[in-house]
Amino acid sequence: MLATAATYITDKFLERKQRTLEKLNELRNSYHDSIAGKERKHEKDYYRNCVKLFGNVEQFCIGVLSGYYSIGVVRKDGSRFITMLFTDFKEYLIDQRRRMYPNENYYQNLEKLVNRLNKKTV
Repeated sequence: MLATAATYITDKFLERKQRTLEKLNELRNSYHDSIAGKERKHEKDYYRNCVKLFGNVEQFCIGVLSGYYSIGVVRKDGSRFITMLFTDFKEYLIDQRRRMYPNENYYQNLEKLVNRLNKKTV
């Protein structure tokens, strides 16, 4: 019975890790396909693509903070990417959306996750 419980728990952890890696790869691919290497002022749908990507990133961050995705995997394999998104787009998108819609908490979960990833001990 103990072996069955251990196997079940191990399977759940592995599923969560796999789910996290797949979502991180999906977000990276989306970033590289629609945003990376494009100029902010000259691309027709650049802003719209950013809003779409950041909506997906925000949902991912909610999943990480709630435990649906693995924070350990994000820390090892995605922290640089998530932090880069936050810092590179803070003025262009995040602050702008927060000014446009002051009653909304745009990208607050992204900011929470970045702060958590930047802490040495969590």
